[in-house]
Amino acid sequence: EGTMRTDGDHSVDHIDDEVFHMTTKRGKLQVVRDVDRVDLHELDASLIFEQEPEQVLDALLPLYLNSCLLRALQESLASELAARMTAMNNATDNAKE
Repeated sequence: EGTMRTDGDHSVDHIDDEVFHMTTKRGKLQVVRDVDRVDLHELDASLIFEQEPEQVLDALLPLYLNSCLLRALQESLASELAARMTAMNNATDNAKE
């Protein structure tokens, strides 16, 4: 659902869908970008490209929860490092006196 097939049997999710191919040329990696353009006048008016809300939620919810967890871990680490820096700065100042 949410995709259609063109004549070349390519899956198109969007009108200007991009396809990236990784190739080698003279021993160097190269990324080639192809754009599948679809003429809107050739499409049937009854086609629906939107996904169901459940599918969108199922795709986005794990990504959102992962980003929340990662942010919490990063903030925790930053807080710990800031506390260590403050403690070492205070210890240095006390040692000078």
